[in-house]
Amino acid sequence: DGGIFVDYNTECDYDPCYYTATNHCIALVGWQDTSLDGDGYWILRNSWGTSWGEAGYMRIAYRSAHVACEACYLVVTGLSGAKWNDYNADGFWDVGELGISHWKIYIDENLNNLWDVGELYTLTDQGGNYSFAGLAPGTYVIAEEQQDGWSQTFPLPAAAAPSSASGPSTWFDDLSEAEREDIEYMVIDSPPTPPVGYDLSIVRQFSLSSVYIGNVPTTIWTYGCSATSAGMLFGYYDRTGYSNMYSGPTNGGVAPLTDLGQGQIPSSPVSGSCSIIATMDGFDGRTTPGHVDDYWIGYGSAGPDPWEGGGGEHTWGECTADYMGTNQWKWGVPTDHNSDGATTYYYYSSGTKLYDPVPSASQGLPQTALCHGMRLFAESRGYTVTENYNQVVDTRATVPGQGFSFIDYMTEIDSGYPVIIHVTGHTMIGVGYDDDGVTQTIYLHDTWNNNLHSMVWGGSYSGMLLQAVTVIHLAASGETAAVHTVVLIDGEVANGIDFGNHGPSESGMVRVVGVMPDYDLIQDAYDAAGDADTIQAQIGTFLESPVFDRFVDVFLYGGYDSGFSVQTGVTNVIGTMTIEAGSLTLDRILIQ
Repeated sequence: DGGIFVDYNTECDYDPCYYTATNHCIALVGWQDTSLDGDGYWILRNSWGTSWGEAGYMRIAYRSAHVACEACYLVVTGLSGAKWNDYNADGFWDVGELGISHWKIYIDENLNNLWDVGELYTLTDQGGNYSFAGLAPGTYVIAEEQQDGWSQTFPLPAAAAPSSASGPSTWFDDLSEAEREDIEYMVIDSPPTPPVGYDLSIVRQFSLSSVYIGNVPTTIWTYGCSATSAGMLFGYYDRTGYSNMYSGPTNGGVAPLTDLGQGQIPSSPVSGSCSIIATMDGFDGRTTPGHVDDYWIGYGSAGPDPWEGGGGEHTWGECTADYMGTNQWKWGVPTDHNSDGATTYYYYSSGTKLYDPVPSASQGLPQTALCHGMRLFAESRGYTVTENYNQVVDTRATVPGQGFSFIDYMTEIDSGYPVIIHVTGHTMIGVGYDDDGVTQTIYLHDTWNNNLHSMVWGGSYSGMLLQAVTVIHLAASGETAAVHTVVLIDGEVANGIDFGNHGPSESGMVRVVGVMPDYDLIQDAYDAAGDADTIQAQIGTFLESPVFDRFVDVFLYGGYDSGFSVQTGVTNVIGTMTIEAGSLTLDRILIQ
């Protein structure tokens, strides 16, 4: 009924204590270290209604009833930052530059660089400050909503590389015979369904030492595991600023996050999937033959391909399988033809990077294969590849100390780059890792389901040994404003997640409708206005402290474009606005 409960029993029914069954749960909501009734107690809230205890609550002395024996709790985690007006556009918050209030800062959950309904957001306060509290541990992309006439000065995206900055290539026809002999190849032709004995290594939880790239699509096997894995990689880029990777009608032109590919039954494509992996007549808005129509017979089929019966090939485009040579009978390595489901990649067994390998013309025209084909696909979508290469992993390299290491893999993931993973006869995509100091674990999307899987670096995946990787880097697309990617752990509050923006001009122009001359200052325009006149201000920042001190009614409307024809943004007034007489109506005016 009341008071402080004391329990002197210090023994549990079982040893260790946590083997004792829990028969009730209650919420601990506070504490008092000293009191007139004892040396301290917990405050607990029960679930038995307000008629129980002290209006539904109770006090229990410290160390009583094993309150802390099995406690489950959340640690408040969050981040904070500020938004400022970068008057000189130098990317630094200088003395005298003020914060900007009422600017939307949001967590971009789907990475489309737009605020969408349901995404967590906040508005900056009068000093330009904002914060997000109560976030769970994880990776967050923090973005600001863009406003017309303003350009972001901090953070800045990486400078977009010109087309001439494409990474190096290795043309086999330019190599000597001895150099070509150092290059080996592997045909990847895993089946559409898991092999016998397939081990479902599904990841169901992460440790604090885990790092994971979100928004990488998952899918089932779609006309070849290599093309499927490449499709997942480019689907990720489509969702993270390279929006032309997929431009079809499905999902509003955005690569789906699950069931990306349509599967491998032409007559029954997976509902909601898209054609970024393999195009097909009658699917995803297409009305002409595509990859599946021209090259697919059935898994393992040797050919000739359907198009060879007449009509010619379709023009490559819109899908990874076209450019990677997947399923295409005409390719020979060195003389055999390519079967359905197969893709070839090349590598140096020593462990050296093999940049953008372009096969010899004698192996088929046009000259392409897995790694080079990924580059061709990205370029066909209008993007620049700064580097792409194949490399065996360090545990398979014939030269000690060479090869792609777990540290290299972590660096790619930390930088936001998924990695194509090749095991014996199969291709997947690496999307994360766990470096717990004991086991080097990598997280994967395989091509047989929509789950997340894992394997140990240098080990095997369902009996298939880790062999090599394919890495591809793209130049900044220039499509989106820069964001902050913040990785939070339990209890961490990340500070200084700031944004800087420069207005369209240090000061716009104002005018009074009816009087018509333009003025440099709001004060001057007000002094010329008559009763019931409207002052129109362009988008810009006015550094002044106007005083409205006449018995007139004035309308001050801001955010006009350069021709005063339409309101497209906001006018900022940096200073103090005083109204001593008359009345003032404001619209699209931000006073700081």
